[in-house]
Amino acid sequence: MGKYYQDLDRGAFDYELGRVHGIASEWFRGPSVDLSRPYLACVGAAQTFGRFCPAPFPTLMGERLEVQVLNLGVGGAGPRMFLSDQYLKVLNAAETVVVQVLSGRSESNSLFDNSATGDLFGVRVRDGKRMRFEDFLSELLAAGSPELVKRAVQETRARYARHMALLLDAILSPTVLFWFSSRSADYEEDYSSVGGILAAFPQLVNRATLNEIRTHANAYVECISEAGLPQKLWKAELGVDGTTTEGSWLVNRYYPSPEMHAEAAALLTPVCARLIPPGRMRD
Repeated sequence: MGKYYQDLDRGAFDYELGRVHGIASEWFRGPSVDLSRPYLACVGAAQTFGRFCPAPFPTLMGERLEVQVLNLGVGGAGPRMFLSDQYLKVLNAAETVVVQVLSGRSESNSLFDNSATGDLFGVRVRDGKRMRFEDFLSELLAAGSPELVKRAVQETRARYARHMALLLDAILSPTVLFWFSSRSADYEEDYSSVGGILAAFPQLVNRATLNEIRTHANAYVECISEAGLPQKLWKAELGVDGTTTEGSWLVNRYYPSPEMHAEAAALLTPVCARLIPPGRMRD
């Protein structure tokens, strides 16, 4: 997804993409990190990557702490993506790992299987049709079986909570679970629409689900904000995926703004500082 974002946003943002030794499957947000020296790591989705942000919270944390911070944000990622040996080897060598509360739509259920990707794309079990989780849910709603929809949501949440807990337990370094959203975890799903079921990012994650996974981390940080949104981007005649078009401007109403990233860094920095082993702050 890093290259996808860079291709879309080229000319307005330089994400300084690069490879991470040992992880061949993805291009990651820079600046680059020397893994032979002490570093922190941040695991997450597009919010951690920092689309439409010149300096996302991992970069800002690194400046505040004077330590390298590896940004492992992958758009659309769920916890299973990071449970592979290639990621865990890098995460377990970090001084501290910030784990973003990822989206619940990145999980499977008995009717929808995305185990091959670990992200929001999968296949409908009954016919093998490839689709996004939202489209699967929309078609299920249209079929007119509320109980079936509720069962799929319950199954998805249960699998999500299990994999988030497994990820946190598999990381040997101290972990900070990070809620980064425009909403709180307190919401009641509305089964009259897909949006009412999912809510804003992290989609499907409610307070009960969050409470299940919180105890598996060493610390928890919450950043709920809409500061800087909507964010005016650049003039364009055609729309760009992930934006809305307002007049002759592209506008970001979904991804965290630079102001939100600044808030996130301010909240995370002191918590991470306490978890870094003494003497490891400066490399």
